[in-house]
Amino acid sequence: GIVYYNGTSLINSSNFITDGTDVALGTTVSASYKFIISRNDAVTVTKYGLYVVNASTSSTASIGKYGLYVEASGNWSGSSATSTAALIAADSASPTVRGIDVSSLGATTTGTGIRITSAHTSATTNYGLYITATLSTTNYAIFVLNGISLFSEEVRTNAGLATSSTTGFFYLGAVAGTPTAAPPTTYSGLVPFVYDSTNNKLYTYNGGWKSVTLA
Repeated sequence: GIVYYNGTSLINSSNFITDGTDVALGTTVSASYKFIISRNDAVTVTKYGLYVVNASTSSTASIGKYGLYVEASGNWSGSSATSTAALIAADSASPTVRGIDVSSLGATTTGTGIRITSAHTSATTNYGLYITATLSTTNYAIFVLNGISLFSEEVRTNAGLATSSTTGFFYLGAVAGTPTAAPPTTYSGLVPFVYDSTNNKLYTYNGGWKSVTLA
């Protein structure tokens, strides 16, 4: 263990160890990692592998605070050149697994669940968000429940669809009958759409619900 001062005396802990080069919180030091955290204690309450608190300061300067900041730089000359800021792997199929779980606690501030900036200027393909779903169950690239999903510029499928296509369609909300209530929120230059699945009508709201009948 690493010897440290607890305010009274020098002590050490078998859970805080080093081999002289690499450090570990746990029981094993690995040369593959500069710092490794391993937990094998009994899970009776919520456990954290790493818990970071950005405490407030008395400074009036505008500062940025990061719980975790990862920057991959330098020459990656090996064949495995993938750089991943965070990799979350769940080996069990039974628990609920969240890759990123964001709670916005500030009621009067602007909250961003995930912000991705693709700032590369080279002639390569860049993705703000790239999702591949390979499971045999229902998968959603983006799922918004009881919320408002807003997109800027455009919403489109990856490519044109063939007449025999079974996937890639845009899904529109449906109601079983004529819509009656006016949407409470308006957005400049935009109109809401809904499909009446009972009467086969497509409705849009523009000062009132306007419809066309579909054959």
